Amino acid sequence: MMHLVLVERSRLPATQYGGTERVVWWLAKGLSELGHQVTLLAGKGSECPFATVIPWTEEVPMDQLVPSSADLVHFHFPWTGELKIPYLFTVHGNGQAGEQFPVNSIFVSKNHAERHHAQAFVYNGLDPADYPSFQHSRPTPYMHFLGHAAWKVKNLKGAIQVAGLAGQKLKVGGGNRLNLNMGIRFYPQLHVRFLGMVGGESKDRLLRESRAMLFPVRWHEPFGLAITESMLYGNPVFGTPYGSLNELVINEVGALANSAEALANAAKNWESYSRKRISEWVLDQFTYLHMARKYVHYYEQILSGHTIHTRAPYAKEAQSVILPWSQD
Repeated sequence: MMHLVLVERSRLPATQYGGTERVVWWLAKGLSELGHQVTLLAGKGSECPFATVIPWTEEVPMDQLVPSSADLVHFHFPWTGELKIPYLFTVHGNGQAGEQFPVNSIFVSKNHAERHHAQAFVYNGLDPADYPSFQHSRPTPYMHFLGHAAWKVKNLKGAIQVAGLAGQKLKVGGGNRLNLNMGIRFYPQLHVRFLGMVGGESKDRLLRESRAMLFPVRWHEPFGLAITESMLYGNPVFGTPYGSLNELVINEVGALANSAEALANAAKNWESYSRKRISEWVLDQFTYLHMARKYVHYYEQILSGHTIHTRAPYAKEAQSVILPWSQD
């Protein structure tokens, strides 16, 4: 048994949608169920029934925050400093041009690792128990978009185009019809309904009753937790062939193209996909226990005196460029 310290500056569990916060929570749960002692070094107010919690603060040196009995520290944000015990990092985002990462860095998909001149990766895993109603009942007449709609790289405009060409209604989780945060954007299309930020029961209902997910991102998506969440409910995914999507969206569970017309044609055939098979794909590959077991492998590698990579991973060029999208 190892004593593992997971470090995440945000409050846990996530009070809203969360991304990295939920991944850290699920990892802690998985490690605990595998028999390891887990300490969460997390934001003020954090609570956890399966791990000891120590409040995170920048005012106390890391060596003083980490328990003396700990075997390894696992950071989920960039941290530079020295520790007396081994540690590793999970890189959750895309690097900037010239950015270098510690030699003991883990990425969240094979593509994500390769784009940073690395090999080691662990897919983010979810806990099916947090999604109590992923039955495979007949969906209602709409498709969905789930993500930070204000980010241009998420390509909400493209999702709206695909839905329109496919003759489908679209519900948007994670955005509003009028957005003033990143320039003025207004979406007047009547076939689109905006739900704002969704979580809990509102997100559960959105995914449970949807026909399919539209995810035509225009960047190299590191992983895409929204994709595995949607597929857990049996939703086929119609997206772009960028980043991790080629690994997550195999032919049995969706289709990929960087053209609105091609994706719309694929989306028209949403009924040809087995919702049961799509859900099974997630349960077979992307759960919190899959994630925890893979991380344990890397923890043991480090504790045996080996590094994860032989040289420090790095981003040779910017990883967040806007990728091609055809509106034809």
